[in-house]
Amino acid sequence: MEPTNTNRRAVLYGRVSLDRREGKSVDDQLAELRAWAQREHWSIIGCYRDDGISASRFAKGKARPGWAQVMETIAAGGADVLMVWEISRATRDRSVFAALIAACTAAGVQIAT
Repeated sequence: MEPTNTNRRAVLYGRVSLDRREGKSVDDQLAELRAWAQREHWSIIGCYRDDGISASRFAKGKARPGWAQVMETIAAGGADVLMVWEISRATRDRSVFAALIAACTAAGVQIAT
């Protein structure tokens, strides 16, 4: 039986702050996400990362270039699914999370964790 969810465009995002207690490295996160996308027969249209950058509300003003690219891709309608190893890899800031949900809702993008 052929998968029904083919032709989905996936954007992958990995992040780890300076706090090494968080677990998986960005490389490990992205490797797992790539494997998952391949199992689902999804096309990976972007793979972005931010190494050593916090995503908490206390890190306001600190640029996350990979995250900016993710949000641009979503806003432009370039993806069907955003894949993150866990939701805290996307953000730990409620206002950023609200903006993510609004952007995904507007563009019809699902979040896969």
